[in-house]
Amino acid sequence: SRVIPPVTQPAAIQVATPDVQRASFRGRFKREHLMALVYLVGVTLAETLTLTRQPQWGMALHAGVMIAMLLQATLTERGPRQGFYISLTLAPLIRLMSLSLPLPSYPFIFWYAIVGAPLLLASFIAARIIGLEARMLGLTVRQPLKQGVIASTGILLGYMEYLILRPQPLAAALTFKDIWLPAMILMIFTGLLEEVLFRGLMQ
Repeated sequence: SRVIPPVTQPAAIQVATPDVQRASFRGRFKREHLMALVYLVGVTLAETLTLTRQPQWGMALHAGVMIAMLLQATLTERGPRQGFYISLTLAPLIRLMSLSLPLPSYPFIFWYAIVGAPLLLASFIAARIIGLEARMLGLTVRQPLKQGVIASTGILLGYMEYLILRPQPLAAALTFKDIWLPAMILMIFTGLLEEVLFRGLMQ
């Protein structure tokens, strides 16, 4: 005769009630908002120090905030929360690169490209890690008429900004030979970069 093993009862399955699930979600929600507020205060304080004649302290705080974000991203499970911290690391990185690179030996217009090129590359790498497609970053050719109308408002806004800031000219003369390179650099490393980084990746 065969020996029939005793039938064991399965362990009780713990099922979280809706109230428990909501409480857990609210707890995580509050922690995420608290961390976002801490990082916002850190970046704001670092910018304030940088602009009040203490750039070394500002850069040190920017570096500390960026390292903290990277550490939290590595300790966070893969998903939206991790992507949130990865995207935020680019904010202090912008200031660190703009203040640490040896830019004075280059013409001023090339400063935008020297700082912007690695930032643009970092933005696309971060987007790939997070899993954001090109259309999610706003890089799409859909609705060309609507996009054209929105883009045309940049002419008026740019002129208003010029009247407010009165910047020094970046080209020697108003000729195609003198303006095509500055125009391309500004279009790629300020216009495209800011759209991809801020309104595409971070937002």
